[in-house]
Amino acid sequence: MPVAALIGVVGVDAADMASSIHDSVDSYARQGWPDTTPGYAVRDYPDLLIATGDTSRLSALARDPRRHAFLLRATGSDYAAEAEIAAAQRLVAGQDEPDLQALLELAVYRNAMALRNQCLPFAQPGVWARLSRLDHAEALARAIPHPDARAAALEDVAAVAAQAGDPDRASRLTTEAETLARTITDPQDHAQVLAEQATAAARVSDPDHAEAEVLARTITDPEDLSWALIGLAGAAAEAGDPERAEALARAIPDPDRKVWALGQLAYTAVEAGDPDRAVRLATEAEAAARTITIPYYQARALDELLDLAGALVDAEQADVAVEALDGDAADIAGAAVDLDGAVGDPAHGLTGEVLGGGRGEALVGARVVLGALVSDGAKAGDPDRASRLATEAEAIARTITDPRDQASVLEDLAAATALAGDLDRAEALAHAITNPKHQAQALTELAAAAAEAGDADHASQLANDAEAVARTILDPDDQARALAQLASVAADAGDPDRLSRLASEAEALARDLTDSHIRAWVLDELVTATAQAGDLDRAEALARTITDLNYQVDSLARLGAAAARDGDADRASRLAGEAEALARTITDPEGQARALGDVARAAVRAGDLDRAEALARTITDPDSQQQALAEVASAVAQAGDLDRARGLLALALSADSPEIVWWIEALSQSFPDVIAGARTMFLGAYTSEP
Repeated sequence: MPVAALIGVVGVDAADMASSIHDSVDSYARQGWPDTTPGYAVRDYPDLLIATGDTSRLSALARDPRRHAFLLRATGSDYAAEAEIAAAQRLVAGQDEPDLQALLELAVYRNAMALRNQCLPFAQPGVWARLSRLDHAEALARAIPHPDARAAALEDVAAVAAQAGDPDRASRLTTEAETLARTITDPQDHAQVLAEQATAAARVSDPDHAEAEVLARTITDPEDLSWALIGLAGAAAEAGDPERAEALARAIPDPDRKVWALGQLAYTAVEAGDPDRAVRLATEAEAAARTITIPYYQARALDELLDLAGALVDAEQADVAVEALDGDAADIAGAAVDLDGAVGDPAHGLTGEVLGGGRGEALVGARVVLGALVSDGAKAGDPDRASRLATEAEAIARTITDPRDQASVLEDLAAATALAGDLDRAEALAHAITNPKHQAQALTELAAAAAEAGDADHASQLANDAEAVARTILDPDDQARALAQLASVAADAGDPDRLSRLASEAEALARDLTDSHIRAWVLDELVTATAQAGDLDRAEALARTITDLNYQVDSLARLGAAAARDGDADRASRLAGEAEALARTITDPEGQARALGDVARAAVRAGDLDRAEALARTITDPDSQQQALAEVASAVAQAGDLDRARGLLALALSADSPEIVWWIEALSQSFPDVIAGARTMFLGAYTSEP
């Protein structure tokens, strides 16, 4: 019988029994929670504290790192400790004067556990299950913080349980995973979980794969469908049905994934001693690789075939390997060597590492060098080193033969060089770009940098150059985005004539765009630029033409804040009300939460803290609510109402989320003594072993 229930038994003195239980548990706590701690101290005792509302004891219990380690040993995961912390957070936050120090410590311990569990491979529960540690595997799976990953882990454990002859556990975990999957609102995450469930079904309870394939065919995203079919093909191969595996691999819609799947089946055929099947599959994989239109991905696919050709050689199929690996792939193999020898240290070693995959990965290699070298040299206050490294990075960029990839890298290099303070060299790099889209983007960024540096003439000249290039962009989507970004730069630079002209052109282009997301992005950019220039009427008219609800809500909310700053209280109130009403019409829960968060933050900027707080309290997504509550709390604290700020931060810290990033800054600014008092605990939570 649970301890909480025992206290209510007739004839038992509740106070005496509770005191006895507390003394017993305290004795084990003083010993550091040894393995001899009785079972009732694991779950029954916290239940007693919750039932009796003993906030002080539960809070102390949940903040004891030695207990965390004990619960991890006793249950095999952090799930029990996390549940204990969550219960304590709710009780502490519900106090008339919440203890922010306790809430901070609870949240930090919960965050540390979440980070530890995120760092664990999501396949680890399945590994423990395969070692016949099903209880431990199940506990680990439940401790995974992300719903999609938790659902996949539960499916994996369920599959092993079914194979181990534990159908009840398998059925229970499968049902739980499916229920969890239905709560995932993000389409991509939902599709990924469906793919994993289809694979699990194929491996365990569906030997004919019929149910699994039906489940897979409900996936509409081509990439996720490809992964599902890869899993089904692998399951069929494991089951000894190579023909079925091949048919599934051929049905994969993504050619890059198809190459990989066919290649894996070819490896399997080699291992099974069936070189003819391996050769046929390798030939099919090569044909699929030739259909890939993006050079980087084609190069990567052909590189994979290089490895496969090596396996065929090992299988004494050298003639076929040579035939399958024609000149293009051989050139790709040599490109990395040529490129690695084209530049000197320190880029040499780095490019040798990152370019080992082939010519297509030169784009990645150059970007790694740019990010790691040029900007870091500038930030370190070493302009000579930044210049030298920029020269080496440029040498790498010049070796990239694909014009689009080279343009993209040179755009990044121009931005990094501008960050290093060398605008003249950055401009020369920008003018060397041959792709109009990337050249316009680079010149636009340089115009903004020149304006920020106070060089109005140079900024104007760069903006003229960017505008001229933008007009040569043939793709309407790219041209509209380029003109909208230039309009924003004009607004920042205080150039109303250029802003008006560019906004009109970008708006006209946006009207004819078929991609609703890009159209909404362009119009939203124009709303911001026009409002910044003080033309709220035109900005509002533009916002009302946006058909994407998320973008429109954000635009109207920001306009309301701008109106409030300009002293137009009526417009501010009207726009805020419209934005909120629109946000509540969004049917996707996560989308609605983000939209309401946008409206709440705009209300903070407008100074309407009552509206902001009311909105924040209605947000159901924990992360979005935390962020909104923290921003409201920060504004309330700045206004001098620390009691109200304390209550809002208590709600943020006790939200059902392991994240701390949304509220840590607000807490440190509003209540620095709380942060200072938790310094030792903070370090221990993230550095000590459980």
